[in-house]
Amino acid sequence: MSNKQVFFLFAFFISFSAWAQNTSLRAWQFHALDTAYMKKALQVAPDYNINTIVMSHGALNSAMELYEEEFHPKTLSDQGKQLKKVAQLARERGIETWIWVHELEDIPDTFKIANKVNLDHEGLWGYLAKRYEKIFQDYPEFAGLQITFHETEYKIFDNDQVVSKMSMPDRFEQLIKTLNDVCLKFKKKLVIRTFLYESAEYEWVKEGLLKSDNSIYVQIKCVPNDWQPFFTHNTMIGAFPNKKQIIEYDASAEYMGRNFIVWAAPHYFQYRWKHAVQFPQVVGYNVRLDHSGYDALFTPNEINIYALSKLMDDPAYDMEQLWREWASKKYGEEASAAAMEILRPTFDMVNKLYFPQGVWFGNHSKLTHYEYAENRIPYIAQWDKSWQPLVDELMNPTKETLLRLVAEKDEALVLVQKALWKLQESKPLFKESDFEDLNERLLFQLHLTMLYKSNVKLYWGVKLAKDDPFYIDYVKNELKVIRAYGEGIPPHIKNKKHNWLLDPLVVEKVAKSIEKQLASIEGDKAK
Repeated sequence: MSNKQVFFLFAFFISFSAWAQNTSLRAWQFHALDTAYMKKALQVAPDYNINTIVMSHGALNSAMELYEEEFHPKTLSDQGKQLKKVAQLARERGIETWIWVHELEDIPDTFKIANKVNLDHEGLWGYLAKRYEKIFQDYPEFAGLQITFHETEYKIFDNDQVVSKMSMPDRFEQLIKTLNDVCLKFKKKLVIRTFLYESAEYEWVKEGLLKSDNSIYVQIKCVPNDWQPFFTHNTMIGAFPNKKQIIEYDASAEYMGRNFIVWAAPHYFQYRWKHAVQFPQVVGYNVRLDHSGYDALFTPNEINIYALSKLMDDPAYDMEQLWREWASKKYGEEASAAAMEILRPTFDMVNKLYFPQGVWFGNHSKLTHYEYAENRIPYIAQWDKSWQPLVDELMNPTKETLLRLVAEKDEALVLVQKALWKLQESKPLFKESDFEDLNERLLFQLHLTMLYKSNVKLYWGVKLAKDDPFYIDYVKNELKVIRAYGEGIPPHIKNKKHNWLLDPLVVEKVAKSIEKQLASIEGDKAK
C-alpha cells in the first residue's frame, strides 16, 4: 500500500466521528413523468428513510413546463397538476419535493440583444425573481428549487448565447442570489448543481458559489463529468467549506445499460461514498432512480439503492453482509447463494462491455458511432493525467491494441455465459418470475456484448486501416457481421419499450459512420 493510500485511510477514520451524525438528507430523483411509478416508489421510500424526492429531466425540465401559456394559476399545465398531486402525497408521508429546472430558459425577447440574453438588462433579474415567486405561490407543495446551468437554452457562461460586462463568476453569483432571495422569502431550499463540462467552467461556478450565501445547498456529482466508473473523484466535493453539500449518484445506469441489463455494484457506491464523507460539509445524497422509463427500483439493480441506504448510516458497512441481506430479501433464502454468484460479476461484465480498458466509449449505453468515440475517449485524461499514455495508445492503436480490446469483449462474453449457465442450473431455486426476469436481462446483455465486440472491431479496425490496407477488408467483413447481428435481434427484444440499446436503426447508424471513414481512407489511397 502506498503512502498516499495510507494517508487517505488515516484521514478517513480520524475524521469519521465528527461528521457521521450530520448525513441525513436522502433523496430519490425521478427522470420520467410516470406518476404511477412515483407513487409506487413512495410506498417503499420509508424502507430507505427517504426524506426528499426530486423531479427532473422528463419529469420536469424547465419552469415553463408547469404552465400552459403564462405564469398564471388558471393555466397550470397537466404536467404541473400531476406533479402537484405527487408532491402532496409525498408531503403526507413527510417527504419534501424539489424541482430541478434549467436556467436560463424561456427568456422573453425584451431581454435580448441580437438573440442573445442581455444579462445587464435592468429588468432581467426582477423578471426571473417573479417567475419563481409565482411558482411557489401556485405550487406551495414544492419545498425546494434545484438549478443546473448546463444543457440549458441560454448558458450564462457562453458568450455566443448571452452578453454581459460581468465576469463569469459574477454571472453565476448574480443568478444564484436572485433565486436564493426568492427561496428565502418563501422559506424554500435552493440547491445549486455544479455540473459543467470543462475545467474553466468549474472554476467560474466555484468562485461564484464561494461568494454566495451559505444558506444554499451545493449538489456535486461523485465524478467530474458524466457517469464513468473509472473517472477520478470530483474535486468539487469539499470545496465549499461553509455550505452544505449533497452528492449526486446514478442508479439509473445511464451509461451502464439503463437498467435493461444487470449492474449490481454496491462496492462501487461504497468507494464513492467513503470518499465523499471525508468532508464534514457533506450532508447526504441524491440518487437517480430511472432513465427513459427503465428503473432501478424493483429490479436486481435495486441493490445499489439498498447499498446507499446502508452506507448512509455506516460508510464501512460490510459488503459481504450487505450482499447476503439483499439476496435473501430479493430472491429468498434458498436462491440467495445462487443469486449472489450470478449478480456479483455483473460489475465487471458491464465495465468490460462499455469501457474498453477503462475509457469512455459507450454512447449513453447505446452502440458508439465513430465521431462520438473520437470525442469521448480522451476525456478521462482531462481529469486524471495518469490515463494519458493509454489514451494516446487508443487514439493511435497498434495491432496488439486491437487484439487486447477484442479479448476484453471475449472476457465479458464468458462472464455473461457463466451467469446464464449458473441461472439455468439453479432454476428450481428461484421463483418463476425472478428466473424469467434474470434470464431476459442476461440474454439482453449477451446480445449487446456481441454487438459491442463488433463495434470495437469496427472503430479500432478503421483507425488501423488508415495506415495498413489489410484492415480495409477486415472492416468490410466486420460491417457484414454487425449488420447480421442487427438483423438477428429477437423481436421480443427489438420491440421492447424504450429499447434503443438493441435497435437495428442504431446498428445501421454505427455501420454508416464507419463506412464514411472507410470511404475517406479509400479515397485518399486512390489519389
